[in-house]
Amino acid sequence: MSKSNYRKTIVTEEVTKRINPRNTRIVNLYLKKLQEKNISHSIVKRKSDFVIFLCWNVKYNDNLLIPTFRKTQVNNFLSWGVQECGWSSSRVNAMKSLLNTLFDFVVDFLHDEYPTFHNPIERKSKS
Repeated sequence: MSKSNYRKTIVTEEVTKRINPRNTRIVNLYLKKLQEKNISHSIVKRKSDFVIFLCWNVKYNDNLLIPTFRKTQVNNFLSWGVQECGWSSSRVNAMKSLLNTLFDFVVDFLHDEYPTFHNPIERKSKS
């Protein structure tokens, strides 16, 4: 419930109009790719979460282009979620996973446009 309440305060028409159109394009390409894989049941929720992320990016992160994100910015977003929104550890992990898959998409599918971008979210080694 706190997520939807806070969503209403950060996601405003004024802020959404200022979202970097290149970021919107990247997110829409990612969501389209998910639809191709028949993951449509979670598209609406993911889209809503991306709007929260992109609005945070506008308000607190100088509206940076997604492929310029570094670990610090990801951590700032997740810390904001905990401190300002009261996100649980499950919610933080869900948002981190969402961003991780988006960053992987940029690395895998948009490599020609952003050849120097690397996923800023650390991965644990698989042993």
